[in-house]
Amino acid sequence: MFNRIKEFLDNRPDPISGSDSTSAYRFWKDTDLSRTTAYRLYNDSSYIPTGEVLDKICSTYRIKPGLILDWKPDDGVQETTPIPSAPSKQSIPSANEQSLNEKSSKAGSTITVFPKLPDSA
Repeated sequence: MFNRIKEFLDNRPDPISGSDSTSAYRFWKDTDLSRTTAYRLYNDSSYIPTGEVLDKICSTYRIKPGLILDWKPDDGVQETTPIPSAPSKQSIPSANEQSLNEKSSKAGSTITVFPKLPDSA
């Protein structure tokens, strides 16, 4: 796991100075984090923010955590977790169909089976 805060800020124009990137100083001032935390996050990609710090960053820049956090395996082999395919539209009844099914058969119900997610390590 590593943070991509420097990469994020290097690609984000600073609205106050007009420069092409946001400095560590501006990051510190924008987020209202402690100076030590802000500069460490900016300079050390192996430093992972706590939930509270992550929330402050995401709230400040209106971003999702996945934009500034990433993971890569230690062995260098890129692993991918397959994303389960979404169930077909035919297996999910619309609200009108559910209503009709419930009215026509009180004992009947619609069951949608989702694929099993892989176990996390």
